[in-house]
Amino acid sequence: MINRKLSRNRSQIRNFNKGFSRLQRQITNYSSPTKIKSVPIVPGKITYIAPIWDADGFGEAARGYALSMIKAGLPVNLMPCGWTPLPNLENSEVFKLLSPYVDYSFTGDIRISHWQPSYFKQFRQDGVYNIGLTVWEMDKLDKNFVNDCNLMDEIWVPCEKNIEAFKRSGVKPPIYKTFHAYIEKKDFTCEPVPELEGFPKQNILFYSIFAWQERKSPELLIESFFEAFYKKTDVNLLLKLNWIGDPVVAATINRIASKYGHSNLPPIIYITRRLSEPQINYIQKRGDIHVSPTKSEGWGLCTMSSIANGKPTIATRYYGHEEFMTKENSFPLENYTMVKCNQVNAFYKDWMKWANPSKEELVAKMQQVYQMKKENNPELNRICQNGKQLKEIFSTEKIGNLLKTFVTRIRNAHKTSSEAHRTDLNKKIG
Repeated sequence: MINRKLSRNRSQIRNFNKGFSRLQRQITNYSSPTKIKSVPIVPGKITYIAPIWDADGFGEAARGYALSMIKAGLPVNLMPCGWTPLPNLENSEVFKLLSPYVDYSFTGDIRISHWQPSYFKQFRQDGVYNIGLTVWEMDKLDKNFVNDCNLMDEIWVPCEKNIEAFKRSGVKPPIYKTFHAYIEKKDFTCEPVPELEGFPKQNILFYSIFAWQERKSPELLIESFFEAFYKKTDVNLLLKLNWIGDPVVAATINRIASKYGHSNLPPIIYITRRLSEPQINYIQKRGDIHVSPTKSEGWGLCTMSSIANGKPTIATRYYGHEEFMTKENSFPLENYTMVKCNQVNAFYKDWMKWANPSKEELVAKMQQVYQMKKENNPELNRICQNGKQLKEIFSTEKIGNLLKTFVTRIRNAHKTSSEAHRTDLNKKIG
């Protein structure tokens, strides 16, 4: 027995060492935010500091910006930093595309810091033009975020509501809008997800991918699904969740199901473990209808991607979603009320506001799209085809060209400023 335990322990140690070696091989391409330091300045270069390898919304947005800058031919070096790298990172397509541009040894004279404003003080460097690139979901900012933004030379945000909120809160540097990019996947490899096996493929599958928190309205989604499809046997809901454990999700579903007596309710499938990119691809391919009754999104990459990929999409048309959702390309939830935030934490305060979607409208939209899908309704097909236009509108080529105009503006302004300074000096000397 002892020998078997020792053998098992040795095997576990070997596996740990293998995993740690892989992490060591990646370390030149990945750093914690606290390790980003001031380094020598190289004129004419652009440095992009962002959670490029992270497995969350900030990470996906960062990969879009990095690819956009590279496609636009901008002279950029990348400084990836973060906490939760993508599973199987070193084998991913995006790692192979972006890792050659990683270099922590110098900074360009334009330095873009992309993350929460609380990191701007850590990332900025004297002697360069500091840009803070971020995203926000509320009508106002906390004063600490405002102070962090005011350390920068200018701010970039993805939506008009961000500009309004930042100005309203007292952010002083110029603010510019730069949309998030849609990343076209050349390799759409799919890997089956075991949790979906056993569920009839002919059933209509609603799906939602989000971090479990009040802002995403998980309880509203679950209750609306039960109410919309009580006694239906040909429909399911899949929840791919982050930041939560199985017991909490199970208890929440059971509590809501008890209102309906538990019987005659369509099954909800939930996944809380981390999935690889091919497994996420599988969910997006297998899913029939994307639904997101969020209270607010700074942009909404999952929603944009589902619309762009031609999936019928139901989501709250508020804040970032206003930039790309219309009745011609999706099924927007527009009957919401503005309420005080009830998810108070280090970032969100109870004096901030967000949208509270209508359960009645959500139930009605889910039933409507379900019926249209069953009937293969031509109007549904037309709306989904319209949605695919987002691939071109927000392509990495388009976003790259937009960023290029921003960089040209900055370079020209500095050139004009330097020439004016030299002229003034010559007058004084003369």
